[in-house]
Amino acid sequence: MGVTFNQQKSELDTFLGYLQWTREALRQFPYSIVLWINKSIEVKLQKNAPDLVLGEEHPHVATSLNNLAALYQSQGKYEQAEPLYIQALDMQRRVLGEEHPHTNRVHDNFIDFLQEVIKANRVEELSDDSLTQSLLAEIRKG
Repeated sequence: MGVTFNQQKSELDTFLGYLQWTREALRQFPYSIVLWINKSIEVKLQKNAPDLVLGEEHPHVATSLNNLAALYQSQGKYEQAEPLYIQALDMQRRVLGEEHPHTNRVHDNFIDFLQEVIKANRVEELSDDSLTQSLLAEIRKG
């Protein structure tokens, strides 16, 4: 078994190699790592490291959307947070079901977000999305 040096690799192959090293180094890291990639890279990743690519409908993707929404919320960027909470909740409901603890967590986070928006008197910044409006109505009823 010999080692060959100075072998030319494409940028994509180099990226995938670094990604493999990073994945191994972060195995014990308890959080998802999200990479936004184009379709050709996704296809190559699925071929070379199928366990690495979660896909658009994976619960970890919903968790990442929820976390990004919470970040925007903490920055007062309510218009950016709302659609991410909605997308995360919708995905969790489809993938895990209504009663799953992760679905409930995202739902509770969205409720907390809406309560914060009401308290900040910034409801007018929210969309007319039916879920948002129905939850706002429930919150206002008490």
